[in-house]
Amino acid sequence: LFAGTDDGNVWMTHDDGATWQDLTSRFPGLPATEAYVTGIEPSHADTLTFYVVFDNHRVNDPRPYLYGTHDGGRTFRLLTNGLPADGPADYLHVMREDPRNPNLLFAGSSIGVYASTDRGATWTRFMTGLPSVPVFDLQIHTRERELVAATHGRSLWIADIGPLEDSDPRALTARSYLYEPRTALQWTEPTARGNAEGNSTFETLNPPYGALITYRLGSAVPGGAVSILVSNAAGESLSTIRGPGDGPGVRSVVWNYQISAPLPSPLPLSASMRRDSVLRAVRAPAVIDSLRRAGFDPVAITRASELIESAQFGGAAAGGRNSRAGSGRGARVDGASTSCERPSTQWDLFCARPAEGPTQGPRSIQGPFTSPLVVNGADPVNVLRVFDLIGFSYFNTPGGRAWLGSGNAATPGPTLVAPGDYTLTLIAGSDTTTRRLHIERATGAMESRP
Repeated sequence: LFAGTDDGNVWMTHDDGATWQDLTSRFPGLPATEAYVTGIEPSHADTLTFYVVFDNHRVNDPRPYLYGTHDGGRTFRLLTNGLPADGPADYLHVMREDPRNPNLLFAGSSIGVYASTDRGATWTRFMTGLPSVPVFDLQIHTRERELVAATHGRSLWIADIGPLEDSDPRALTARSYLYEPRTALQWTEPTARGNAEGNSTFETLNPPYGALITYRLGSAVPGGAVSILVSNAAGESLSTIRGPGDGPGVRSVVWNYQISAPLPSPLPLSASMRRDSVLRAVRAPAVIDSLRRAGFDPVAITRASELIESAQFGGAAAGGRNSRAGSGRGARVDGASTSCERPSTQWDLFCARPAEGPTQGPRSIQGPFTSPLVVNGADPVNVLRVFDLIGFSYFNTPGGRAWLGSGNAATPGPTLVAPGDYTLTLIAGSDTTTRRLHIERATGAMESRP
């Protein structure tokens, strides 16, 4: 058993509390100011390993203090490499070791969440999409393989950490690696209803609807993008998802269960459609490249590029080699996060009072028949802004009209795959990896429609 006090004392007993051993003097670099012991985390894999978290901000010292021992408490080592220590609220509240992978650690501070894949030797910011907020507790759901963060005033946040738990030496040394996907659920949408809202309402989007596909790259892929092919048991290709491949790290994309199919027959081009075809071929690549250089919303650029290149727009490829598709904001634990280098929303950097700023964006129920504009968490307003800059309207295209409810035999709505097993093939340069994806339909879920 372990015990920590609010005046900096740490104790350990091996005989159910009959006698206690004082460990207080064994923490190098800890100020002698009676720092609070905010957490003690015994290892799930090694009885000689445990971690101790201290909080010293009450004496105007906001630095993080996290110590680990691998010899039963005889010696401790400070484990804060990569944790920020120059801000007003960098002190830690909690630390957890993953029950499946003892090398995987998570820490919650008064700014957010950090992760380590090397037992605390180095740390990386792990809060893409999470606002700057105190995280008072962390729990790891062993069955769902999810990290649950309890924040002070910004609700509960949940992240899928299954791929991180599976990051063995083979995954970390391979040029590309496709993680085993979790069972994907097709669920129905709730009936929309109005809410009485107060001043400065805080809200954020739910996870995108679909199967989460996660992969890791050891280095950049030629062309800056990877492809994930989805096929059925007969080997027929159902859909292709493009993901970012411009650097090393763990990335995630979402397949919305829809079958990608070209239009049944070529449609005659009107004068406006011929104009849009020219704009897509000539103007779109230049506009997309300019927006990327200017630091515009990378997720919206990616989604607009995918839609421009898709069969909904007649199959004409615009953006070509310059387009880099994917989620854009996927967490990268072993690489630098791109979301903070050129933030597109106020949530990407520290905000002292997140709820008092502008709203994150329009609400979006991301369900089975959600507009393609919001796939992979894209902000539909920013996606439409990309179209406007190129010079044509998304809703003047066959695919756009279908999502406005004017679909017909020539422009059908989406077709969802049935529950069952499918094959995912990751193509990263010359490397290919396959995995099985299992899809289940939640009770009461909406049936597939043509």
